[in-house]
Amino acid sequence: MAHRWSEFGAEVATSYVDYRACVLWVAAYQQALDSKKDTARLTNILPGAGFSAPVDAALAEASLRATESSLIGQQAQCDGTLKSLVALTILPEPYLLTLLARNANLPEPAEFTIDILPAQLITQRPVLAADERNLAAANADIGVATATRYFSVSLSGSMGRSNISSNGFSSSSNTSSFGPSISLPIFDGGKLKSQMSIAEANYTIAYATYEQDVRTAVKEVEQALVSLDSAARSEITEKNQHGAIS
Repeated sequence: MAHRWSEFGAEVATSYVDYRACVLWVAAYQQALDSKKDTARLTNILPGAGFSAPVDAALAEASLRATESSLIGQQAQCDGTLKSLVALTILPEPYLLTLLARNANLPEPAEFTIDILPAQLITQRPVLAADERNLAAANADIGVATATRYFSVSLSGSMGRSNISSNGFSSSSNTSSFGPSISLPIFDGGKLKSQMSIAEANYTIAYATYEQDVRTAVKEVEQALVSLDSAARSEITEKNQHGAIS
């Protein structure tokens, strides 16, 4: 249950950040559109005064329409992300828009560094948890298949009361008849051996799947750490460049 809540929280957070970023893109496209409108207006005037060729006005108009199209597409993407948030939070869209309007900036996570990750964190992935259960089940199947190849002992029989009548007299007594029963798999040896081989093969497949998924998880975590380190170094470089320009 806790894992499901973690996945749900991550999905909501991702959609929220996507929406914030989308809104900022809309603002950037709108600003670019306003600028290109002014450029197109001036470019349309210049050919009449002989300061530029008519083709410049056509290019400015084409650039304006392209930016306008990008703005419309970005707004549609924002609307789609908003619908996802409504579905996830089960909040009315007008109320959700009111909440989102309180802060239009992207959330800034606290700075942190990751030097090492415990391997147990990787096993929390749903695919690895499923692989572990499959591996345990396959191992149990081997135990069952092994046990069926040997003899088994069971107790059989019955217990009850019997009545005895003689010369007008009757009496009752407890009776019992039971004993051990031994089962030897003499004629099913080939079948049981085949079942054992199948169980071992299934275990080998389950183990190989688990091992491959672990390698994939480790690779993805290592790639994420590399990307995180690269982003941190790029941020430092950009801050230094901004400080030098200022």
